[in-house]
Amino acid sequence: MTGTAPGPADFDPEPQRRAFGARLRALRESHGETQSSVAEAVNASRPFYSQVERGENNVSLEYVFRLAHHFGVPVHELFTDLDAYEPSQGRT
Repeated sequence: MTGTAPGPADFDPEPQRRAFGARLRALRESHGETQSSVAEAVNASRPFYSQVERGENNVSLEYVFRLAHHFGVPVHELFTDLDAYEPSQGRT
C-alpha cells in the first residue's frame, strides 16, 4: 500500500446523508405521515425536513433523538442500511 489513508478532507458524507434521508422518508411513509406533520412533531420547518429527506442538510444529535422518539424506533434504527460508504474507498 502506498500513500496515506484518506483524511477528513477526503470524506464525502453525501451518500450517508442521502441514505439517512431515504430511511426517514421510508419511516414517514410507513407511518402514513406528511413531511409537514413530521416537521411539526419534531419542532422543525417543513422545508428543513424536506432537505434532510433529500440528503441536502445535516442534522444535530438532538434532532436524531427527536426523530427516533417521534417514529417510536431506537436511534440505531435510523442508521440502518447507511453502508453506502466503504472505509477502504480511495485507498491505493
